[in-house]
Formats: sequence, structure tokens, C-alpha cells
Amino acid sequence: MAQSTCRDIFEAVEKGDVECVRELLRRGVNPNIRDIHVRGKPITPFSIGAYLKRDKLKEDGYSVSGGYCHSGETPLHVAARKGHVEIAKLLLERGADPNIGDIYGWAPLHEAAQWGRTEVARLLLKRGANPNAKDKKRDNAADFGGIS
Repeated sequence: MAQSTCRDIFEAVEKGDVECVRELLRRGVNPNIRDIHVRGKPITPFSIGAYLKRDKLKEDGYSVSGGYCHSGETPLHVAARKGHVEIAKLLLERGADPNIGDIYGWAPLHEAAQWGRTEVARLLLKRGANPNAKDKKRDNAADFGGIS
């Protein structure tokens, strides 16, 4: 593994690169670090303002795409969404909090349930994820199905 290719924990988790995630955690990357991106691009002050005012911009006749925002998620959210069980285990062993919510209140268990990642959901529950945690719409992970 070339050191120059192992810099971003979110990218490593997304790709399922267990060895890179392990190396980054060994180097001291916080497993609870938050990501702030919209459609894979870093959020800027301008993009935050545009996102928050998108309805007003639409009313004023501007074309605004409704990009999916991953703001505030942790590497464990990504591992849960992608079904990367080994990475989820590694993150949890290194102190990842299974109950941190993103800006929508989604915890990693919500992600696992939404995407049908049953094995990750079971791991999260075993490691202390709150099955009754509600997102900002008052849904818990069981409301999405995908967990048992």
C-alpha cells in the first residue's frame, strides 16, 4: 500500500479498503470524524447558503438540483450503508460511536436498515446501537425494515 493513496478515511471506507482504514486509524484518525460533502464535493460557505435557501431560489426561477447531502456522517455511517462488516468492526473496536446521528438524525443503524445490511445492523446492535433512536422525521431504524 502506497502511503500517498491512503489519506481519506471516508474514501477508504467507501471503497472497502480494510487495510487503508486500519492504517489511518493506526495513524490516529478519529473514527468519529464527521464528513461534510454534497454529491461528493466539499461543502463551501456558498454551497451551504444555496442548499439552505434552495426553495427560495426555485421560487425566484433558478434551477436548483436537489443534491443528496451526507453532512455530518461518520465513517461508520458509510460502512453501514455499504455493508462493509469488517470495516464496521474495526471502527467500533477503535471507538466509533454507533449512536452518532448525521444532520438528519440518522445513526449508522438507520443506514444499515435502509440498505438492507442485516449483518452490519446486527453488529451495530451487539455493539450498543440504540434500536429506538429516532431521526428528525421521528423514524427509527426498524421503520425502514432491513433489520431483524
